[in-house]
Amino acid sequence: TDGKALIYTYIKMLNKFDAINVLSMPRLMCTDNMQSSLQVGQVIPQLKGALSDISNPRAVQNTYEYKDVGLILSVTPHVRSGNLVALEIEQRVEDLLTTMGSPTPVTSKREVKTNVLVANGDTIIIGGLIREAEKVLKNRVPFFSYIPLIGNLFKSSEKQREKVDLMIFLTPYILEDPKAASDMTYSIINDGQELSLAEKGTIRKNYDDYQKSVGAEGVPKELLDPNHILSGDKKEESWDSKYNKLVIEMEAKEKEKSK
Repeated sequence: TDGKALIYTYIKMLNKFDAINVLSMPRLMCTDNMQSSLQVGQVIPQLKGALSDISNPRAVQNTYEYKDVGLILSVTPHVRSGNLVALEIEQRVEDLLTTMGSPTPVTSKREVKTNVLVANGDTIIIGGLIREAEKVLKNRVPFFSYIPLIGNLFKSSEKQREKVDLMIFLTPYILEDPKAASDMTYSIINDGQELSLAEKGTIRKNYDDYQKSVGAEGVPKELLDPNHILSGDKKEESWDSKYNKLVIEMEAKEKEKSK
């Protein structure tokens, strides 16, 4: 559990310094041996064909088909003995290379299929889907850069290459009975307290009443409350505390370098 806490602490630290971008943090409740999937992206129209009327050649009717772009992740879990979970994972990433609205959009595709065996509550990391792109940054001085003949003296362009590595963190939890599934559902509601309904206290009160009546033994404590990590009966340092210490250390090092 401590190793998992350090992983997420490190992710939060990198996110604070804009070294990473968290695309999504979804939770899927899956059925054993059944495929579940999620998509983060958009659907774009792609020109499929065009029909014209012989009597009116100018009247052209375009037909389109729709294509999914973005991140598409499919997972099929198989619960094994010994508190293990076998995961069939299919990950596909499609990026739009042309501008939105182009009649013939061009996309890039990266795909990986894998099978892994992981213990209940452990985290696996899938990476290696690297995309390399080139950007052109243009700088110009207002007004002067638009003057004919001498305008080029007041503008410049610079090429930048960026490399993006997409990484996915998967943590399976085995929910053995309806009570564990209910606890998981309420933990998800608890994580969404920023919603206006939760801010009014409705969801929070219902969740507290539920916890008092049935407890939360059916799901790991760190899942119900990500800020507390338990190891046996001993309460360890929270993720946020470790994260704050790392940030303070990094800021101190930056100050030392600037002196």
